[in-house]
Amino acid sequence: MTISTNKAYLYLIKIISGRDYSEYKLREKLQAKNYTQEDIEVALSEIKLRGFLKEELYAESRVKSFMEKGYSPDYIRQKLT
Repeated sequence: MTISTNKAYLYLIKIISGRDYSEYKLREKLQAKNYTQEDIEVALSEIKLRGFLKEELYAESRVKSFMEKGYSPDYIRQKLT
């Protein structure tokens, strides 16, 4: 199976085109769709390799969102772990 026919990869492309996600959340979404562990690993590796998964931007936007809501630094740290 090539990466262009890997349905898990194509699903990831579809959902990350709308917004940023953490690798953890993407993995959860793929598992919920019952993709095989092999397909999940291949798909995640490919989007990382291509630079589509931007964990830093995701974390930054989450921190900003929490700050705007007035949450404490300790709460923000806890949520990000």
